[in-house]
Amino acid sequence: MKHSESDSLSTRKSIFAVARASEHSFWPKLALIAATLPALAHGSPIRTSQEKPIYTRPGFERFDPHQTFRSVGIFGMFGKGSEVQDRDFDGLPTFTLRHDAPSNTLVWANFVDGKDLVLGHSVVAGKVTDKRFTFMDWTTARLEYTTDLQGKPIHNTVFFSRAFPGALYDTESPKWDFEAGDLAFDRAAYQTTQGKFAVVNGSTQIGAMGAPWIVVWNHSQSGSEIVPVLIRFERKPTALSFQNGIHATFGRPAKSILVMPLYGVHRPKPQKAGEWDSAIPADAISQAGFWTHVSAAMPIGINESYEAEEATGLVRITDRIQIRDFHDEWGTKPLVVTPVSPVTEIAHENGYPVRWGSKVVRTPLATLVGPFAYAEGAEFSYEIPIPSARDTMLAPLLVTGDPQREAYRLKAQDLALHHEPKPDDTSDGGLGLQLKEYSQAFPLLDADAQATLRPRLQRAFDASFAPGNMQTVTDPVVGQTYVMCSKIWCAGEAYDREWYAGRQLDMASEYSTWVDPGAVRSHWKAIQGLYAYYRVYNDWAWSGTLSSVFAYALCADGMNFAMEGMLGVARMAKRMGDDELWRDATYRSAKQALCTYGAWFLTEWVKQQDYVTWTDTSYDYAKKSGRYEIHRMAPADAQTGFGLDIFSDTTGVKVFRNGSFWHATAAIYWNNPCLYRLYDETLYGKIYDWEYRQLPRLHPSWLDKSAIERFSNQPYGSNFVIAHLDARANLFGDSPDALAPLMDKLQPDIAFLYWLRAAIDLEQAGAPQVWVPEAQAKIESVGWDAKGRTLSVSLTPLASETVCLDWSWRRAESHRDSPQAGPPPTRILVNGMEQRAQRIKGGFWRLKIVPVVGESSGHSLHVTIEY
Repeated sequence: MKHSESDSLSTRKSIFAVARASEHSFWPKLALIAATLPALAHGSPIRTSQEKPIYTRPGFERFDPHQTFRSVGIFGMFGKGSEVQDRDFDGLPTFTLRHDAPSNTLVWANFVDGKDLVLGHSVVAGKVTDKRFTFMDWTTARLEYTTDLQGKPIHNTVFFSRAFPGALYDTESPKWDFEAGDLAFDRAAYQTTQGKFAVVNGSTQIGAMGAPWIVVWNHSQSGSEIVPVLIRFERKPTALSFQNGIHATFGRPAKSILVMPLYGVHRPKPQKAGEWDSAIPADAISQAGFWTHVSAAMPIGINESYEAEEATGLVRITDRIQIRDFHDEWGTKPLVVTPVSPVTEIAHENGYPVRWGSKVVRTPLATLVGPFAYAEGAEFSYEIPIPSARDTMLAPLLVTGDPQREAYRLKAQDLALHHEPKPDDTSDGGLGLQLKEYSQAFPLLDADAQATLRPRLQRAFDASFAPGNMQTVTDPVVGQTYVMCSKIWCAGEAYDREWYAGRQLDMASEYSTWVDPGAVRSHWKAIQGLYAYYRVYNDWAWSGTLSSVFAYALCADGMNFAMEGMLGVARMAKRMGDDELWRDATYRSAKQALCTYGAWFLTEWVKQQDYVTWTDTSYDYAKKSGRYEIHRMAPADAQTGFGLDIFSDTTGVKVFRNGSFWHATAAIYWNNPCLYRLYDETLYGKIYDWEYRQLPRLHPSWLDKSAIERFSNQPYGSNFVIAHLDARANLFGDSPDALAPLMDKLQPDIAFLYWLRAAIDLEQAGAPQVWVPEAQAKIESVGWDAKGRTLSVSLTPLASETVCLDWSWRRAESHRDSPQAGPPPTRILVNGMEQRAQRIKGGFWRLKIVPVVGESSGHSLHVTIEY
């Protein structure tokens, strides 16, 4: 059965906050909308009302889990108090479009020493008398405005899309101008009616056009970059002049006009003196012709459907486009193409197992987040893997027979017992998030400790989903509802919700697995509501969820936490029998995994395009003052080979602080086994190289808690150190001896939660890594006898289906570019009967346990693996 993204039923307390706060000061108030915020129909405008809207309501009673969900993409808005905020600009694939009608400005943000580079202004005649913004779908919006031209109302529309590299204007005005911005457009090329290609410069009148396009660019000099801009008409101008831009007059309404950078953010460099001066290169002519045909059937909407194929372990995703076609006066034949998400293409290019359903063509055009690629036709399908962590979880391993590890277990037990989780504790940034670490420690405790801790954890768990600690939020764009914790530090802001929703959902999954399997049933509506954020806010171009409702960015840590939250929901939904949510979480987590993988290659991509930005800041949180500036970074200074910090929809990849320890940590931060499983299967060699070779080289003082990192003026010793300890223990099998010294490097005032995490890691470091089939069975116990070198797992299947148990026993000294499963077991027994295991991807052994005919769920399985 197929399901549609658009019609299916449905820590960082950081510089990110400063950036948003500083930008809030100049955002205009777009509108006030009705208090009830009804769902708006497809393509309807955001209306103005004098009534005060209600955006958040205590509790989650008003959340509707059966509403029709539609992602608003980057076109989200933010309701706070009595106003709706719109950022009044949108980051498109190749530029930022500012909605300053009657002039729309095309901008490359932070391109010149932290300042914007204005590519040009699209201008229609007259004074604006009316303006409205319309959300069409998650890829496309339109701006409509009316101008007064000598007493006559002129209607104008601008279509802009995340799936297309240009802005399409539709105007009733008989006059239209493209005025140069910061670049001096002193060259223009067009095709004459004789079929030749003429280049003009200076100020001149342009004769009759033999094709519907004209390209303008800046004069080339030795070593300079050319920024060619394509302008494409529907109707033939009656007069056309070139004077640092294009000035067109028509005998009737101009109708459709396309404006776009010919090569996107790529800037060609002349290979020899005078090139691009007297002639336009053949490739530029070819690209102008190509985009002329494609824009005649411009995609202005993408409906995405999906189908999970459990037998193959793949999700098939199908994109169907809606087009706006026009027939120009030159008789251009439209070329219908379905764009491919740029991040999906860059992930595929770099080895992610994407299967194209038809031929994909990669163009020379560069977007901010990858190459522009397409498949011909109005529909395109591709397949990506279902994440392994959807059905399995990394098990807390009870280690015996090793005094050193047992000492760490006792320390974890002592920490858990003497730091009672408080139901109202928001010190970690969100109510109840600490329960993940308590839950992972729970199977390691003795019976008395479990009895003492269980009621404490239950109180904290129930409080974390209590109506008084949750709120229903209404999306101001189409009136959808979702739920968020009202106690997170940024509850009144437009960002970081994916961070805390993911952590809270993953916590619920861990708690319901290791402490109380029935705990989520009474909180299922709140869990559905938290997950709904990911259904409302995700982006087609990035193929992932968003870190703010305005889509300013997709942050590395939030991206990872969102994935673990999605996977946690999939596992819980399977046990709850919520098939619709299970399928939806399967689809979204598969895309989020691809997005996470692609992030590892985007720093190299933007380095090649020479468009990396970074944040220069000396902000003091205590004083709430300081510097916040965004600058473009020299390619030689861009650190590649590691996961990016931020996708920015206006500048592509952003590095928070060039060379910062946070940037060296963001892609593994923190205690995210779902992420580790993805890295095991796809990026193990890169992670290993970064962790053991690049990190010590770039940050030789990272283990010196008294050393100060020069970019943040903060000591290295922090929870970032725990993130690296956690990764080294779980990904690479480092021994407790190698990792124990990291405990001493933490800041003295660090929260006990990180000590608890470290104690769990140290107990299990160097022991087998066991992934249990949580979605298929109830896990009774998982243990490792270090002295007898025996792994034992007891579980009870939840249905009469094959149960898969995965494990590996890695040794730090044997690391290579790919993970090793460790030595083969000498014997495997299931309920006393000998079995065989096989090697699978990610460096794991897999044991498939097929139930005996006639057995039903409830039949216990006892697995013994001897070495």
